[in-house]
Amino acid sequence: MLSVVGGAAVCAADFLCMKKFCNYRINNQIIITVLFISVIASFFSIIHSSFPTNAVKMIGLLAFLSSAAFISSKNRHMPEILFISAIVFRIIIAVIDAVLLKTQCAEILIRDILGGIFGSGIVILINKFSDNYFSKEEVKIFTVMGLLSGYVCTYSSMIIALIVLFVIKMYMLYRQKKTINIRLEPVLLCGYVVSMIIYKG
Repeated sequence: MLSVVGGAAVCAADFLCMKKFCNYRINNQIIITVLFISVIASFFSIIHSSFPTNAVKMIGLLAFLSSAAFISSKNRHMPEILFISAIVFRIIIAVIDAVLLKTQCAEILIRDILGGIFGSGIVILINKFSDNYFSKEEVKIFTVMGLLSGYVCTYSSMIIALIVLFVIKMYMLYRQKKTINIRLEPVLLCGYVVSMIIYKG
């Protein structure tokens, strides 16, 4: 119940943020689609989550990645308010964990901080050897992803997303005989949803 209520609240706040601060028009189809995915994700997050706040974090990250995918589909830059909101959301969850879980709070927080370091670190490392393959916005996205899901889920989401990206690019190359520029955010959302279904956090 906590995950459903928390997830709905996060999604609602996310849409309001995008409409108020980012000036994006969000039609009903987008809202219904994201909410439907959130309901499905809530089911799996309840099953897989060891702690009640984990489910809320999973839905919060889903809302964040959905926003990133939507904004990238419009070929626009990610607003800083979106990243700031995600960090504030994580701090609020940490406070709730401290009140509800107490002794286990430190373990969860350390795991997620390591996830943030892993998420940003591995992308920065790849950039060192690939002439900045990932943009600064994508580095921030992986950092937020690590802070909200931990390093295991971040790693699995990244691997799944890169596999999906490779398959799509190969297919498009085969069909059109040329390389296609595909944004990472939508396939990362896909990778996270798959990871959410199979990952026990």
